[in-house]
Amino acid sequence: MTTIETINETSPNGAVQRLNETFNETTQTDTFSSAKQGRPKKYTDKEQAIVAAREQRKNARIRYKYNQTNYVSKVNDMQLLIIKNLKKNYREYQ
Repeated sequence: MTTIETINETSPNGAVQRLNETFNETTQTDTFSSAKQGRPKKYTDKEQAIVAAREQRKNARIRYKYNQTNYVSKVNDMQLLIIKNLKKNYREYQ
């Protein structure tokens, strides 16, 4: 908004000088803020981050439980298949 004020200045030399000052001020503040900026935040406030973290933990627990039960059922199926084949092979050799 300071650049608009400089345009409304009546004397041409004062306007140019004022414009240069405002330009220098904005470039100095831009470089300072960009150097300090760092990584952009995903969430605007702490409560949003807490809710998102809770949701991620819940989904991770669901995935873990599903994978665990799926693994156990596969192991049980394989064990039953092995026992069945062993019984079948045992009968053939008798």
